[in-house]
Amino acid sequence: DEALPAIGGLAFAVPYFAVPIAALYRLQRHDPWVLFLLLAIVWLGDTAAYYVGSRWGRRRLAPVVSPKKSWEGAIAGFLVSMASTVVWSLWRLDRLDLALLAVGALTAIASQVGDLVESLIKRGARVKDSGDLLPGHGGLYDRLDAMLFAAPVMLVLLWLFGFEVG
Repeated sequence: DEALPAIGGLAFAVPYFAVPIAALYRLQRHDPWVLFLLLAIVWLGDTAAYYVGSRWGRRRLAPVVSPKKSWEGAIAGFLVSMASTVVWSLWRLDRLDLALLAVGALTAIASQVGDLVESLIKRGARVKDSGDLLPGHGGLYDRLDAMLFAAPVMLVLLWLFGFEVG
């Protein structure tokens, strides 16, 4: 009775964790500053979404999956992620690169999708937090969930837009 669900979980877990780790490695090997950009997009966007959503969030983004997430928070997170990309582009490239802005925008969206997928997994497992290593933060996995989607998306988009990566 447990074999099929266990195999399904394993088949999901291996690429779910291995692909992002490989993407993070490739981004860091190419240029640590590109990894810095990814971290800024994900973590600053997530922080903005949390604070704006907590303070001014009224319209629920996905009430069944994650009842506290709001459209207001999601928009704030996206805007801060885009601002991070603009600042990075001006700082590292000395110009505003439109292709990089597209990469930043799609990476920011992937980051928020990753956060929602992690909430869906927790809801399916009927747990509130993914661990107690970081109390009050939803667990260590909650600090990494957005990165699991954002890193591979950023890597593929950089390739598609012609940036030399790895």
